[in-house]
Amino acid sequence: VWDSTNSNLKDRFQEIFLRLFKNLGFDDDDEIDHTGLFPNTKFRSAEMLGNLIDYLDLNEESFSGTVSGETVKGIEGDLPEKFKFPHEEKNSKNGIYRINSIEDLTRIPGFTPNRIKALADLINFQNNNYVNVNIAQEQVLMALHDDLDSGAAESIKKFTETDYFTDGGDNSLSSIFDEVSGVSGLYSKINTLISAGSKAGNSRFEVIARVAYPHQARRFMTAIIEQDSGNYLNPPQILNPVIY
Repeated sequence: VWDSTNSNLKDRFQEIFLRLFKNLGFDDDDEIDHTGLFPNTKFRSAEMLGNLIDYLDLNEESFSGTVSGETVKGIEGDLPEKFKFPHEEKNSKNGIYRINSIEDLTRIPGFTPNRIKALADLINFQNNNYVNVNIAQEQVLMALHDDLDSGAAESIKKFTETDYFTDGGDNSLSSIFDEVSGVSGLYSKINTLISAGSKAGNSRFEVIARVAYPHQARRFMTAIIEQDSGNYLNPPQILNPVIY
């Protein structure tokens, strides 16, 4: 969820989502809308982004704008009245709705079950506005900037598999990120989007568990594990567990 009070950050996250959808092949997968509201309609990446923005904002107008030079339009204004996004029921903050679960995404046209399966391991629902590069998967890293290609993302992941970035000290993001990624000047381009952990000072990670039963739907559980950086003798806390 992007911070609607910071227009620059909001625009950057729109670019990230559009790039992520494209990287996952949503322009070419021939998925047909699952909601029944738009029969035989194939929503491409830009249209999915427009629909997502429509779901997040609190007005009933279709979003229309340009993201990364591409026209992005939503569909909220075309929805029948009884299928309007339920703004009056939304728990909003700063004029934007917070998505809390995978179930929320299933209500958005274009976010078909197969697409949500592709997204499920890549997204979280914590309102911190940063991508933790120590745990982010390669597809998420590549979505951060056009200069961050598969080779750079692989180099970052290899580093975090044997070591980790910190918010200070010898392995700080600011001092070694460009070296690890192999892309000069990359850190300065995305430093407002990334962190090496929790900005609050505690160590916080999202854990995703997945179980697949034969001939049945998969089940996921996500939870946030937080360790008090001031006292590692205390056991970590399990926050916001969600099963879907």
